[in-house]
Amino acid sequence: LTQGWVYQERLLSPRVLHFCQKELLWECLEESFCECASFKPLTQPKVEHFAAIQDIRGTLKSKEQDGTKLSSQELHTRPESSTRRLFKGRFSKKGKQPEDLPRTFKSETLEEIRAREREAAIRLEKVGSSVRLLKAKWHDIVRDYSNLTLTVESDRLIAIAGLAREAQDCRTGSYLAGLWQDSLVEDLLWRVDRLALGQPERRPATYRAPSWSWASVNSGVSYFQHRNDEWAAVRISEAVCKPKHNSDPYGHVSHGHLVIEGIPAKAEVIYTFYDNGELDPMHYKLVIGNGTAPFYADYCLCLEGPGQIPDGSEVYCLRIFNESHSTIYLVLRQLKPDTSEYERIGIVDWLSTETKGSAFQIDVSEFTTSIKQTGKPQ
Repeated sequence: LTQGWVYQERLLSPRVLHFCQKELLWECLEESFCECASFKPLTQPKVEHFAAIQDIRGTLKSKEQDGTKLSSQELHTRPESSTRRLFKGRFSKKGKQPEDLPRTFKSETLEEIRAREREAAIRLEKVGSSVRLLKAKWHDIVRDYSNLTLTVESDRLIAIAGLAREAQDCRTGSYLAGLWQDSLVEDLLWRVDRLALGQPERRPATYRAPSWSWASVNSGVSYFQHRNDEWAAVRISEAVCKPKHNSDPYGHVSHGHLVIEGIPAKAEVIYTFYDNGELDPMHYKLVIGNGTAPFYADYCLCLEGPGQIPDGSEVYCLRIFNESHSTIYLVLRQLKPDTSEYERIGIVDWLSTETKGSAFQIDVSEFTTSIKQTGKPQ
């Protein structure tokens, strides 16, 4: 399949019949078959998508039957020990007596408490596993879909709206122009792997989405591998995405912005050149401190126009994830001098080997930045 609109129709339809050159191919929610019975696909998108949705829905249903509700905080915190809760209830207040304890604690033995604790831990782990699967599945959807073609590029959000609407039932946060509030830091880790001449290399002429959304670029995207949330180096205090039509939060967007608190570093954009001395419009490097590394630009930065970033321009790198072996930065440019408004122009995974074993020093300070939309809202 090469067309973007067909992608969500294939995943959402209960059954699909493919009319191939020599035979018919059948797809349903459980299996795929062909007439010659030799079709053995490496992946089955419809089956995998349906299984992921059913898994998380089943987990959410069991939570509702328990009288509890899934929260984003629950996904990232370990449950408090039942034994600890028991003793906290017994001794946390001066003069607390056994008769003051809840009736369930009075009638339970220590073995029963531990069994209930194990059950709760297993249930929580299943919830966390299901939600992690769903988040990863959304990244797979975006990767596959963004590499397909659309006759009308402004349909980039519309042609995936059905899948977003289906996923909303399984999420604890709002939908934000192709990203999700309950996994926003992870969703910012998209990158354009390959800029290609012949495709629209600039930002869209007409506003489509905020610059922090993959929908703001014309190229296919992928994601850095999942990072542990404990390594997140920023705090998002506000995330706003205004639908163009209030009745449809999954369609066109009129404007949006993020307010992020984190650690910035000044950097310099460096153009690259072919061996014959000609400019390479597809590849760029960043200089941070005394280190240099290639980075993933969201579009061709050297092309003339509103989005052009001249060679040697000063930009900012906002630390998103910080691990022992690498640090991921969003690459931002300041929209106006002496303001806290920036737009995203790329992303870089700064490996420890980029500095050839020597630590590099950067002048950093904590600041708050607002990442705004690209272009003028329509």
